[in-house]
Amino acid sequence: MSQDDLKERAPIDGEPDSSNNTANSTTAGSPGGRKRSLLTYGLIGVLLAAIGIALLVFVIGPRLQTDEDPLATGPDITVVKKDSATDSTEPDLRGSFTDLLFQPREQVAEHPLDPALEVARLGLERIRNEVRDYTALMVKQERIKDKLLPEEFLRVKVRHSSAEPPINRAFYVRHVKPKKMAGQEAIWVENENDGKLIAHGTGLEKLIPVPPLKPTGVIAMRNNRYPITELGIETLIIRMLEKGERDRQHDDGCTVEVSRDLQLDGNPCTLITITHPKQQDPFEFHIAKIYIDDKLQLPVGYEGYMWPKEPGGEPVLIERYFYREIKINVGLTDLDFDRDNPEYDY
Repeated sequence: MSQDDLKERAPIDGEPDSSNNTANSTTAGSPGGRKRSLLTYGLIGVLLAAIGIALLVFVIGPRLQTDEDPLATGPDITVVKKDSATDSTEPDLRGSFTDLLFQPREQVAEHPLDPALEVARLGLERIRNEVRDYTALMVKQERIKDKLLPEEFLRVKVRHSSAEPPINRAFYVRHVKPKKMAGQEAIWVENENDGKLIAHGTGLEKLIPVPPLKPTGVIAMRNNRYPITELGIETLIIRMLEKGERDRQHDDGCTVEVSRDLQLDGNPCTLITITHPKQQDPFEFHIAKIYIDDKLQLPVGYEGYMWPKEPGGEPVLIERYFYREIKINVGLTDLDFDRDNPEYDY
């Protein structure tokens, strides 16, 4: 058999085809083959990453999200209808410090705000001398950059530094509504953590550790008009006194109306409405409404409105705060303001 016949002979069954093996070896080891392999692995990696993200967003994320509290509702403000048959011109005295608003005075006040300021001072004296701590459901709504945000509901714990023996002022906050915020917690204790607050998000955000935050920093102040350090009824009274003392230095025709035709969450309520008709410095609001619970003898609600955008228009709500379900002097301890509290979700 000639050498040419050997070259053209077909391979016997089971005998490897040396020419094909050579071709396959060349293809697999070529630059083109390596590129196709890398591309395949890359596509598989992208697919696995997409599956992982989908699991986080649609499976793990919702499970980490806390449900909102359906029992958290806004304040129940009811107008009390008077019985004309039994109505009297006698003042409706209730044994509350707000009674002084209805008692005859020996002399006319120098400014319409003076009686309201006197009531505010009595309220501040009570909360500093008689209220060591309290828990409440806080209802909050604020306008940020001309956008009115939805109502927020927060379970709060407040401890005063004015208590005896002296203790650090402290706040704990847990959002319960709306759902996208439900479960967020924040703790701030005076003279601890370098003055910073300890907080965490919900859902996927909870997987990312949040460092201690400056209360007045950008992150902590997101969607907030005031820092956590100004939480509570005591600060609410202090701010009202500051604005009232400043505003009484100016005679702009300020009017003050007082009404006891309301109940707030079933308790007798005194409503003080302060109105500045003209928009001018230094006034920060057109109308301020202060709700005082005469059973608790504490101001528990505030609403502030700006002047209408157009003449004859409706006042513009700028902020509102109400404290509901208030429980006073419950004996809060350091554990109530500790991230390691087993009842918290840090």
